[in-house]
Amino acid sequence: MTIETTAQDCGGPADEAVTVSFGADSREVTGTIPAPTPCYTITLESWDTSGAAVTIGVGPEAETVDGECVQCVGAIDYQATIAGGEYDQVRVEHPDTAYAVTAFDHDAPAEQVQVETAETACLGGADGTDPTVTRTDGGIQVAGTRQSPTPCYIAVVDALWLADATLVIDIGLGATVTDEVCKECLGEVHYTANVPLPDPGTVEAVRVEHGGEVAATVEDSDFDTAP
Repeated sequence: MTIETTAQDCGGPADEAVTVSFGADSREVTGTIPAPTPCYTITLESWDTSGAAVTIGVGPEAETVDGECVQCVGAIDYQATIAGGEYDQVRVEHPDTAYAVTAFDHDAPAEQVQVETAETACLGGADGTDPTVTRTDGGIQVAGTRQSPTPCYIAVVDALWLADATLVIDIGLGATVTDEVCKECLGEVHYTANVPLPDPGTVEAVRVEHGGEVAATVEDSDFDTAP
């Protein structure tokens, strides 16, 4: 396994994050961890494997600098590569937070999601609507609306992962090919995404992102019930 610091800047706890990419032969972890100042680097504090799961613990480590360090709370970006394609779950532990990410598919998890674009139109005033989440017998269904540069776009899944009991789905945009001239207006794309899960009852919340920005987090108490 390798780990390296990729950036050091002012930031704070709000910048803390972890994402995991599941490749055929490795697991790539990118994350941001808070530190007392930007003059810290990432260090690997622990490493453990159990069957198809791997757990790494990372933390900030003070570095020696010439001169004075900027006096602000730091945000340290890092990247780690875990060799091996056998791990279906990667758990990343920060000093105060733990993230567990499960692979749906080793190569392209987002491709397992069925996404339908129900309608596109000029933006009707609001920047999208709050997504709704329905727990079905076969998984989780997410329906919502997101803004687009023009109406000539469809919804696609840019990313998908399961962090502990929270399902995260990022809805992106794909340009459509049309022989007609597209209307010159901001668009809105109405979509429905069906995420297959072997045990949808384990999902306690769904975080819906639009182009990497959080649109809504829906707790299971607010899930709709499938008819």
